[in-house]
Amino acid sequence: MEWNNGQAGRRVTRQLLNFNDWSDRVSDRMMRYFPRRRLDVRLEQPVVSFTFDDVPHSAVRSGATLLERYNARGTFYIAGGLQDKMQGEIRMFSPADVQYLARAGHEVACHSFSHRKMSKLSREILERDLARNKAYLDSLAPQEGKFRNFAYPYNAPKWRARNLLANRFSSCRGSGNQINRGRVNRDFLYGVEIGGADAKFSTLSSYIEDVARNPGWLIFFTHDVDDNPSPYGCTRDLFEKLVAYAAEKSCRILPVRDAMALLQGQNRE
Repeated sequence: MEWNNGQAGRRVTRQLLNFNDWSDRVSDRMMRYFPRRRLDVRLEQPVVSFTFDDVPHSAVRSGATLLERYNARGTFYIAGGLQDKMQGEIRMFSPADVQYLARAGHEVACHSFSHRKMSKLSREILERDLARNKAYLDSLAPQEGKFRNFAYPYNAPKWRARNLLANRFSSCRGSGNQINRGRVNRDFLYGVEIGGADAKFSTLSSYIEDVARNPGWLIFFTHDVDDNPSPYGCTRDLFEKLVAYAAEKSCRILPVRDAMALLQGQNRE
């Protein structure tokens, strides 16, 4: 058989992508079903957290200020390597943005430094990357507590890194589009995305109605908050409607840091 080098290369690329996708799914299942740490989420009053991944400048300019309008604060998962960069037409955060968030009482949390999928990194490289992001965040937003909270880049965990992460972070958040209730995986908390084709108030408000009826911890996440958002972000109008609706339904709107403190206090009782 005579091989076409171009076709062979594309076939190998597809096979590698399929293998990587399969490997990520296996790691996801392992993390979810074999937790290293658990957290007991039993609440009388529902808690809602609004979180931001990567942190475009608009997440600070619009997302943070809209939360403040309702006397609420959010969690901003920052990857230091994205500072001042352009992601397409989206401008990312600046050092001044990080300092503003800390001064205003928002939570400055970790999203790794390089924002690379963790499955691509060896343990040694990942450890250096996390240490680098810690130093970056500490230089701009010092904190009293030893541990920050973490969100997986691309919502993709790494099974073999679970001990490293558990020793560094109070919690780790993924996706899953579920509400955290009962005994949950502290190293893979569920998040509900505000973004993409399903970023509709009717869809997302149903999660708020659900958590109001049956209290638990609902963690929303998005990226940019803009009148013309990226596929990973949402409009200012939608974001404000969700914050207002959570307040209307008597939910406590807390950053992940404060929700964890509340739950850990209850778990010790």
